[in-house]
Amino acid sequence: MHEHDRVAVTFTSAPRRHQRRAWLLLLGLCGAAWVGPLSHADWPEFRGPFGDGHVSAPGDTRVRGLPLEWSETKNVRWKTRIPHRGWSTPVVMEGKVWVTTATEEGHDFYVLGVDAATGEVRFHEHLFHSADPEPLGNGASMNCYATPSSVIEPGRVYVHFGSFGTAALDTADGRVLWKRDDLPCRHYRGPASSLVLFENLVILTMDGVDQQYHVALDKKTGAKVWRTDRSVAWNDEHVPGQMARDGDLRKAHSTPLIVNTGDKLQMLSAGAKAAYGYDPRTGRELWRVQYPDWSAAPRPPVRARSRVHRERVVEGRVARGEDRR
Repeated sequence: MHEHDRVAVTFTSAPRRHQRRAWLLLLGLCGAAWVGPLSHADWPEFRGPFGDGHVSAPGDTRVRGLPLEWSETKNVRWKTRIPHRGWSTPVVMEGKVWVTTATEEGHDFYVLGVDAATGEVRFHEHLFHSADPEPLGNGASMNCYATPSSVIEPGRVYVHFGSFGTAALDTADGRVLWKRDDLPCRHYRGPASSLVLFENLVILTMDGVDQQYHVALDKKTGAKVWRTDRSVAWNDEHVPGQMARDGDLRKAHSTPLIVNTGDKLQMLSAGAKAAYGYDPRTGRELWRVQYPDWSAAPRPPVRARSRVHRERVVEGRVARGEDRR
């Protein structure tokens, strides 16, 4: 691709009743100048380069010129069939698009590296196998086994399937550098939370029905650096109903966001019954805001971070590390 190419990548996977295979599309429009360096074409994680779903930095109002309309033929550069199912966001860097998929029953898990210029599949790696995956049950219409999004940096891509496995690959040749499949969590209706890359760490979110925690792995080796369990008291042992008995009231699906609050870096994380601020280097809980809801899915909003940090009030009580009040 050239600097004047403007492209957007999308990964489509309809519910099972509509289709059995996913399509990876490169949607583009050539011919006009790209505003800024080529790195603006990168999409390194779930919500893009700034964690907010925008290709531009907050406050940057320059027009990027991405196409706004598509059809089966309009503004489509190429279309590549991707096997199995995946709801993860593609990540893009160094001329490659990386996507994850899994078989519909959750037995096998894959990552594919696709040439961003041509759509040719360059790498197709089988990473994990599960002999007896828990069925998605009534969550099958809303989720699949390859929903968590990857993260990428120059030379390495990190992929994640919840407790089924996490791996790092060399982006030049597709080699697996390390793998972990020993991080427990009963996702119940499938994993959803995506990876976060921070300094030397890959941070995972495991909000299941049996365990709820963050764990940080050394990005070079996959070794555990820290683990922090959710601290909120569930108090749901005597709540009536099947959802409480199944553990639904302890589940969440959100992906954390690391922001600079002016005096320190904090990792914002929404779980069941509480939102948290953590030190991303150590995993230490800095504060907690409780609320009555569960199954949190939205990522904390980056453009509202000043309010989140300075007021720390969301219809509930605030707990702040040692100085809880």
